[in-house]
Amino acid sequence: MGLKVRRYFELPSLRHYLILDADNRSAIHHARSEGDALLTRIVSAGELRLDPPGFNVEVQSLFPERYEG
Repeated sequence: MGLKVRRYFELPSLRHYLILDADNRSAIHHARSEGDALLTRIVSAGELRLDPPGFNVEVQSLFPERYEG
């Protein structure tokens, strides 16, 4: 996975790369930082901000409601 992420970030315009983990209902957020640094965080609750472009989303809204049939 590390090589794949590095390859994506070779694109100068790419600022964010999200991987959704449906089993754990979390988002792995890779973001371009100052210089060549990439910041990675795992978010499972609350709001995720992608800036730029200035987009906010509740992490749990990225996943369908669980069916407890």
